[in-house]
Amino acid sequence: MAINHNVPYFSQEDNQIEPWRTCGPTSAAMCLKYFNVADLGSFPQYEDDVKARFDRLGIDHGAPDGIRRLLEGLGLRDDLTLKGSLSDITRSLDSGEICILHGYWTGPGHILVIRGYNDKGDLLVNDPAGEWFYSGYSKNSQFSPDNKGENKLYSRRLISSAGNAFSLREALVFYDTWDSSKIESTATMWLHRVSLQQGGGPKPRDISGEKKEPSKLGEILKNNRVINLNELTADQELVREIQSRLNAIGLLKLSDVDGNFGNVTKNALTRFTDSVFLNNMNTGLFGKTFFQKLMEIRGTPIVITFPIDPPGSLPKKLATALKFTLKWEGGFVDHPFDLGGPTNKGITQKTYDSYRIAKGLPTKDVKFIEEVEVMEIYSEMYWEPSEADSMILPLAIVHFDTAVLFGVRGAVEFLQEALGITADGIFGPQTESELRPNNNKETALKIIAGRIAYHRWRVRQNSSQDVFLQGWLNRANALREFITEL
Repeated sequence: MAINHNVPYFSQEDNQIEPWRTCGPTSAAMCLKYFNVADLGSFPQYEDDVKARFDRLGIDHGAPDGIRRLLEGLGLRDDLTLKGSLSDITRSLDSGEICILHGYWTGPGHILVIRGYNDKGDLLVNDPAGEWFYSGYSKNSQFSPDNKGENKLYSRRLISSAGNAFSLREALVFYDTWDSSKIESTATMWLHRVSLQQGGGPKPRDISGEKKEPSKLGEILKNNRVINLNELTADQELVREIQSRLNAIGLLKLSDVDGNFGNVTKNALTRFTDSVFLNNMNTGLFGKTFFQKLMEIRGTPIVITFPIDPPGSLPKKLATALKFTLKWEGGFVDHPFDLGGPTNKGITQKTYDSYRIAKGLPTKDVKFIEEVEVMEIYSEMYWEPSEADSMILPLAIVHFDTAVLFGVRGAVEFLQEALGITADGIFGPQTESELRPNNNKETALKIIAGRIAYHRWRVRQNSSQDVFLQGWLNRANALREFITEL
């Protein structure tokens, strides 16, 4: 059996308004057009008109409830669940509903439309960005309607791994490792099941704030509960909802909405409580006043005072780490035996391609990488996702340099081995918990020792790498000396 609803396709890449962040409004527009909801005629493109509606009403177009409120306010029915599964998707499509799914096909997160499935059960999607590949996106043109993401076949593995993940890194791990039982049974997807309201065609009405499926934040507020910090941080679903609100008011990047209560989230939450004159982070208790303010506030709150680096500058710890790393990475290198391929200032061609594609730019030879791109890549693709900023300076330097050499996941594995826990490459609650009492120079030295042992093992496994061994050892020994002198 197969089904494929004829949902019209819109690309976000040629949108007039913020094409880089309008996957949500563009996906909503596809459903609205399919169910014949008229536009306002304010913009030439239907999806820009939908984005303008979100903005005019002050609705967060990246949040599940924001999309639901807009769709239902324009006369459709959105049976939203935050615990969706693959079977929910196929049942919905069978009943004539169109699905909108949130997931991590990109670092910041992404939203697309599911319109059908084939006889093998894989899903047919309208992806507003273009077509997803493991190495990155083949994006739609910004200038002409090539519609690369229209009616594309995405496997059940891909939909499940991205839809159930809390980050792009986790999505790729799921994609690589999940067996069929995990793919089919995991049910934590943010899934909209969109249809006409009963009683005929769309009847636009005022946007309602009432939720069909109360969030955890809403339930806590409704029941007037008070919870402590330990209870809050242990509940991944609640943490993710809090992170979504912190993102909506401008205190947390969407890529940090991952359900894990790390230092980035802690700092953002502290900023928020300071801005609304609450002391919850000091008392460790969170009650009605806190949750009311968190759910009601709009826009970026005025933060009383918190230390920041000067605008346009690198974080001081990262700048110190780069003093060491860039000294050893040097300029352009294309050694025939280097398994990583050509690099420039430590950036591989593959990493540079991923960066350029994510920015919607054409790829080019890493030999011609610009200084500002080097700094952005090290900050956005290594420093931030590795959680180096949560560490004391010596450990942050070692962890960052390890990420540059082995990738972020590899660096986390070295860190986990130094902490004596399972090395799965995911910086989750267990890793953070073990790091707290071991956030010190001793852990940094253990990582260096682990790197040396790995280098020697690698040469034993592949003798062609012997040409690099002395350089690797020199770098590790110099790193030990560098952090010792801090």
